This record gives sequence, structure tokens and C-alpha cells, in this order.
Amino acid sequence: MNPEEEDTEEEDDYEPAFVDASAADVTVHLDLNETDEPPPPDDDDDDLDEEEEEDLEEEDGVMMEEDVAVEDRDAADESVLRPEKDECEMKMEERKGSIFAVAWATTTKRDDGEGGSVEREVMCAGGSDDRAVLTSTSGGGGVTTTTLENTGKDSVSAVKFSRHSNGSNNSEVLLATANLDGTVSVHDADGRYLRQLEGPETGVEWLEWHPNGPIVLAGCEDFCAWMWNASDGNLMQVFAGHSGSVSCGQFSKDGKVVFTGSFDGSFRAWNPRSGMAIAAFQKGGLFHDGPVTCMDSKVDDNGNYLVLTGSEDCTLKLSTVHANAADVGAGGSKVLGNFFAHEKCIECVEFCDGTVGNYAASGSVDATIRVWDLPTQKVRGVLGHGKAVSQLKWVPNSAMLYRCARFRFSKVVCALASFFSSSSKLLSRFFLFATKGPGATS
Repeated sequence: MNPEEEDTEEEDDYEPAFVDASAADVTVHLDLNETDEPPPPDDDDDDLDEEEEEDLEEEDGVMMEEDVAVEDRDAADESVLRPEKDECEMKMEERKGSIFAVAWATTTKRDDGEGGSVEREVMCAGGSDDRAVLTSTSGGGGVTTTTLENTGKDSVSAVKFSRHSNGSNNSEVLLATANLDGTVSVHDADGRYLRQLEGPETGVEWLEWHPNGPIVLAGCEDFCAWMWNASDGNLMQVFAGHSGSVSCGQFSKDGKVVFTGSFDGSFRAWNPRSGMAIAAFQKGGLFHDGPVTCMDSKVDDNGNYLVLTGSEDCTLKLSTVHANAADVGAGGSKVLGNFFAHEKCIECVEFCDGTVGNYAASGSVDATIRVWDLPTQKVRGVLGHGKAVSQLKWVPNSAMLYRCARFRFSKVVCALASFFSSSSKLLSRFFLFATKGPGATS
């Protein structure tokens, strides 16, 4: 090998960490010039004697066993650190098997003994042990645990608290649970069983509540999405048209449209009153070449809907849906942009709050979260996390992200990532979020 080839290889080792280093305000994580000294070799560990190695192994073993051990990926030496204190708000009982879904809500319970009300936090988790467990707490510090009844005889795949409330009375908050045997049940915020929602006979993939009422939407393996009135159990609509399992979906933020994505590679928008499709994007062409795995939507300045979809084909598609179309294809719904950067399946996407900036984030099995600038359709920054990212959430009215990922020993971990648009600097901090169990996810 000649000297010129050696120089080329050294330069490749120090390529910028981001996909598009020429984009505006992109921070380069590593960019050494000729005058910089390369990082020191990793040969120092070879000088440890056997006793020191045994001591280190013992210390590592202790850290692996303790749930509070977390990794700060911003630390220069990538060391494993312990938090100064446990800031966990609520801890559930230890469960056997994986946790598939977790939901959290704040409710107000009447009658505190003096004719008033008590605000409390409630959390529900469903998993492979075929149980949905409700844990609740109050200002007094007491914690109660209740295993919900009539949640089916298979793994609990989804749990969700309703987002509506009846005026200032939060007692109307409801909890829906779904099962891989097709069972969908409704409970109140205290865990009391109310009713079963009839219809699906195959596994339920996800649940979503209407933003303004007790209407629940479920996507199923029978190629349909089902919509009920949870107050009385009446089936309101069945959205049929996909040729594969309905893998993701939601109500629009204004509650006027239902969106669904499918493993058949298609995406549809529906009128919830008539049950008719108002827009359909089929696999291939300008749309995805693989199954649609995740989506998010928002209302644009013109009253139409922007939809961001992720897929197993490793791409994101930004589309517009015109809700007033008389028939499918007549309303100008179309794909606006393609986002290429991830190397593996995209698991989660979400638009950022408009008060912060015109951004979106995507999480992938390639162990990265990518923050996108929507007007330019370029990567604003990249967060690396070591393991597959399964969920992410923007903190309202801020440029911060929560995310969940699968780590060694199946611990579910949330990351709080601060994204500063003014300096385009990306930071991340980690804290323990949920339980351990084989293959645990959130």
C-alpha cells in the first residue's frame, strides 16, 4: 500500500457523523484535520493484570444487575454512570415476560373524606403474561396495584387512556385494553370493568382515542380498523380496504379524519362518519416499497393534513391529504417529499410542536433518531443510541424528545434528548423507564 492510499483510508476514518454535513446548522461530531492528534489507541487495557481484570468484571456484574445503571452517551469516555437519586415517579410490580404497552394518565378522584377530590396518577401496562395491570398513586404517597378483569386470554398488545374529559370532571377518563386474541375491553380509571367492544376476531395491533370524546379506534390483523363508542359499546364504523394487517393509525388532531397504514404498503384517510376513504396511497411508485410501520399527522395552515409515514423500506414519506375530496384521488392528495437516511426499518415518527420549529423526528432499528427540517427535507441532526429505537415523543412546547429503546437484559430505557435549534447542538440523557423481561418493548 502506497502513502497516498494510507492517507485516503485515514481521512475516511474521520468522516463527519451526519448524513448531510453541508446542510445548514449541522453539527459535525468528529472532524479531525491534519494538525489534530488522532485519538489514543485502545491498547492500555492490555496492561491490566489478572487481579485488576477480575475486579473490573465484578464491578461490571454489579452494575448489570442494578436497574438504575444508565449510560450517558455524551460522556467523552462513554462510561457507565449511576444517577445521584432515583427520580422514578411510580414503579410497577415485577412482571414475568415482556411488556408490550404502557399508558399513563392523571385523574381526579372524588371523595377525599372531606367532600373534596384527590388528584392521582395512574399507569397501566400490558404484556406477554396475558395481564393488564393498573398501578395508581395519590398525593399521600400510597400505591395500589390492580390486575384488570376480562382482558382476554392472550398477550395484551395495547393499553390506552382516553384524552377527553367532561368539563372539569376527569372521572370520565376511560382505559381501553386490547389483546392478541381480538378482545377489546373498557375500564374506568379505577380499573373497574365496564364492557367489551365486540367485533375483531384476530389480534389487535394498536388503540387510539378520539381527542374530544369517548370514541376508540383499533387496528387489527383482519385488515380492518374498528371504531366504537366506548360509553355504550356500540360499533360505529369498520374501515375496510387494506389487504394486510393494519399496522398503525390515529385520529387527526381535530378529530375529523381517521388515518390508517398497513403491512400491504398502503396508507388511507377515512371519513369517520361515512366510513368512506377520502385518500389512498398505494405501495410502489412515489409511495413506500414496503410495509407502513408508523405514522403521524397534523393540520397545515390551509386546513388540510400533513402526514408523515415510516416504512420497512427505510424511508419516510411526507404527504398531504385534502379532507374535502368528493372521492379518492379528486382532492389533490399527494406525496410531497421523500426522506432517505435510515439504514433499517423505521419504527416511529412524530411532528414537532409548531411553536418550536418546523421539524419532525424518526426513530429506527438502526439505533438512531433523526431530526428533520421539513421545509428543506434535510437531516437537522442525528442522535445515536446503541439499540433499536421503538418509540419517541416530543415534549409539548419544547425542543426535547423522549424515546424508548431495547437494551441488554431487555431493560426498557427512555432517553431525554434536547435539541437546540439555535446552535443545532444535540444532547442526550438517559433514565430508567420501565421493566425487564425477555425481549421487552414499549
